[in-house]
Amino acid sequence: MLFLCDVSNICWEHIVSKTDDVNYSVCEWSNLFSLIIEKHAPLNQIRVSDKCSPWINKELKTLMRTRDRLKKAAVKSKSPALMNSYRKARNATNTLNTQLKKKHYNDKITACKGDIKGSWKAINEIINKKSKSTNIDYIKNRGQEISNNRKIANIMNDYFSTAGTDLAKNIEETENSLLSGKYQIKNSAANFRFRPIMIQDIREAVAKLTTSKSF
Repeated sequence: MLFLCDVSNICWEHIVSKTDDVNYSVCEWSNLFSLIIEKHAPLNQIRVSDKCSPWINKELKTLMRTRDRLKKAAVKSKSPALMNSYRKARNATNTLNTQLKKKHYNDKITACKGDIKGSWKAINEIINKKSKSTNIDYIKNRGQEISNNRKIANIMNDYFSTAGTDLAKNIEETENSLLSGKYQIKNSAANFRFRPIMIQDIREAVAKLTTSKSF
């Protein structure tokens, strides 16, 4: 009724009599009618989840529907009693949701015991951590754009392998005692080598690992 009342209150004849330009009249009509539509049927934005939470069961869905129904009734009627009932339903829904979510991820991590990759996947899901991948299309080197993957890898390798040496060249000499005398590292002709890793060494290292520390 309110919609029809607002439509009838507009002087539509004024739009036609104001000008002979049909396009102008249509535009004026569209603007006025759109204002009435936005008043009585405004556009609402809703968030649609692309994935349902796996721990939500039939019991929780029932509580959610009861909570939403009580909220709508409480807001509409402004009744303290209904608002109190809504708060109780909301708290019950949140409590059950927390319990089910906790049990779901506890069971998931327990099922991944001994599977480090699966455990980290479950942990990242809990903290809502999404994997990020960065693809380099090209880099600029000496004013040139390099897009070949092999050339990019070689340029980056050359840069980082010489970064320390290049930085050291820019360090000015100082009289600081910490950089001279007994604290100064002198060149030495002494040689050293790494001992080869044997299969038995790996077995002993793995045997000492405590799998429970990963959980």
